[in-house]
Amino acid sequence: MTHPPAAPAPTMHSLTDFFEHLGLQWRLQDCGVRLQPVARHDWRQIEAGERPYPFPYLGQAHLAFILWAEDRVHAPNIWWFKLPLDEQGLLSLAERDGLLRQLVDALARNVAAAQAGQTPKGLLEHNPYVWQANDNQLAMLHARLTAQLKLPASQFHADALHYLKQGPWEHWQALGLQGLADVVARVDEPDHRKALNSAIAGLPSPVLVSICQLLEHQPIGASLSQAIVDRLSRACDDQLAVEINVCLRALAASEASGLIDRALALALATPLDAEALVTLATRHGTRLAHSALATPYLEQIAALGQLAFNRIMAELLFQPGQRAQWLANFRATDRSDRLGSAIGGLLSHTH
Repeated sequence: MTHPPAAPAPTMHSLTDFFEHLGLQWRLQDCGVRLQPVARHDWRQIEAGERPYPFPYLGQAHLAFILWAEDRVHAPNIWWFKLPLDEQGLLSLAERDGLLRQLVDALARNVAAAQAGQTPKGLLEHNPYVWQANDNQLAMLHARLTAQLKLPASQFHADALHYLKQGPWEHWQALGLQGLADVVARVDEPDHRKALNSAIAGLPSPVLVSICQLLEHQPIGASLSQAIVDRLSRACDDQLAVEINVCLRALAASEASGLIDRALALALATPLDAEALVTLATRHGTRLAHSALATPYLEQIAALGQLAFNRIMAELLFQPGQRAQWLANFRATDRSDRLGSAIGGLLSHTH
């Protein structure tokens, strides 16, 4: 941050203590699979070891802290951290303490440098807990911040919106990812929603991919969900693996429950590649676990081989609220011999 505070207080026992010592307000987004808010109250309980982290991905918590000073609410900073979780999904407090020590030590060095008339270094420099989100997450997070703060969208927004409204579709190469993200983040505005609804059917595949990878971070309603399901249906008919995958991703935050069910049924009636099956696990795992589609899904991941089956199931079984249901699904009487063998291999591997 730009203004060095007083020396660190010895009573800082959490990241929230550290932010408050700096005089910063904060919000938290999970960025493991897609952008999802973590409530301040929940994070305090997570940091106290009182509840599991709600969105584990690959055994870790992928965090984006949005930080701002009271007098700079329109100029927030984003700090990205990655912290391991234990077998119960709880935050590793030892690793959290390691991150906190890194931050406190960096702050102390900066205070000393400022007092000596030297230029302070960045607080996150050489911090092993820092990570960087992918381009889609970065673009979408910045787009959502500008939309929420009522700030102007990027310079690419107008061209992206014009393209989605009028085409021509073949003139997509100059579109900026940030401009598309700005449109998606403003999907609640009628003209933006209408543009997306009408464009989905005809978009060239590269633009569809970009739009869908952004949409998975944004809650969408029935009309846009229907347009995506229609495009998914065509992709299934034509066996377009890339489009199937991204359409499933685009529905990850859909509020149209019935349309999601239809999309999953369409997809699982088609032989899916590994990428689409991972998408189903990471974006729709809870819904699959509690549906009649659980066994068809398990059959398809069993067809990938034992190693892939073990890896996908390890992620599903680690998700809050899913383990017991997937273990119950393993006992389905209509499972194939191949699925039975894959389940046996998984269970023998984990015991």
